Amino acid sequence: MDTTTLANMFLIAFMPFLVSLGLLGALLLIVRVLVSAQHHSAWRKAAGRLGMTFEAGGLLTADYLRGRVKGYEVAIYTGVRENPKSRTTDTTMEILGGLPAGLRLRSERGRALSKLFAGEDIKVGEKGFDWQALIRGDELEALAVMNAAGRARARELLSDGGAIEDGAIVWSTADVMGDHQAIEARVYALIKIVDRMSIVGRDPIRRLAENAREDPVPGVRLRNLEVLLERCDERQAREHARACVADEHPEVALRAALTLGEEGLPHVERLVTTPGVPQALQVQALKALGARGEVALIEMLRGVGATARAAARALEVCGTAAAVAPLMVLLRDLDTDPVLRDAARAAVAAIQARAGVQAGGFSVVEGDAGGAISLDESDRRGAVSVTREPDPSR
Repeated sequence: MDTTTLANMFLIAFMPFLVSLGLLGALLLIVRVLVSAQHHSAWRKAAGRLGMTFEAGGLLTADYLRGRVKGYEVAIYTGVRENPKSRTTDTTMEILGGLPAGLRLRSERGRALSKLFAGEDIKVGEKGFDWQALIRGDELEALAVMNAAGRARARELLSDGGAIEDGAIVWSTADVMGDHQAIEARVYALIKIVDRMSIVGRDPIRRLAENAREDPVPGVRLRNLEVLLERCDERQAREHARACVADEHPEVALRAALTLGEEGLPHVERLVTTPGVPQALQVQALKALGARGEVALIEMLRGVGATARAAARALEVCGTAAAVAPLMVLLRDLDTDPVLRDAARAAVAAIQARAGVQAGGFSVVEGDAGGAISLDESDRRGAVSVTREPDPSR
């Protein structure tokens, strides 16, 4: 049997299959044409209603909608996404305008790998949001955008799979949108987001000042205040600090008060006596008060655990000779825990150094109710020692 005969027999045997395959291919082509015509019709209608132009793509080119909507540059286009198991055509929307050109916002998913290559992201001071959002760009501009309304819209965008890339709102869906009403609704939803985040015509410094005074989250107020103090000159920094010195959150108020120096000391004193102020902040405030806060720090030495240790470390920075006797009590007490003992010893040594003691060390006379301090000239090493009163019986 020759080759021609075999070929004919093969063709006859598989003819029904080949015909079916051809019909199936033709049917798929017809369906594709009809679907394409349907979505082209929807895109043309959306273009007309939005005031945009429609450009139909071909086999290798994307369909495009372009134009300005409510003052923003809007682009809508299709694209092919290759997956290991499938090949899909996506629709992507981009809204440009209103946001800083270098701003980027993405979900924190995959954050470890992202930070490995790009470094730490910008934190706005709201813990939940900072865990959810990965922000890049200029810190001042990013904080200006991420006020309370901006963060709410950013959450909305991220939860819907959107992002901000180089100042443009970007959103994609894994299909070709074929409903003009859905296209219009999505465009207006994205424009609403960028409207609430826009800083066009706004001074970023002024926006930060508003955030530092008015944001409902204390951490955000503090973060904005810190950046203001870093970026502004001394006169402006003091103005911003004055606006925040009465903040209900002690950390914000203390940061502002410390910036004001002598002018802020009354506010620092208020924080020391206000119930509920965290101990660490009280210690920081007492340090700032210097001698005015030393009495309170000495009293805190009588506390236990972290309280006494924090007071000793604060006295190491700001203590005077008046603090030596109470600190020496801790050094003499065999029950003093080692960490507190080390902190007390370091505090006495620092006070001694500030007093300019060279020929001898501070000496505490036991039994002196006033805790008086004298110089022990017998100790030429400058070490701290305790001088006991002579025993009358000897």
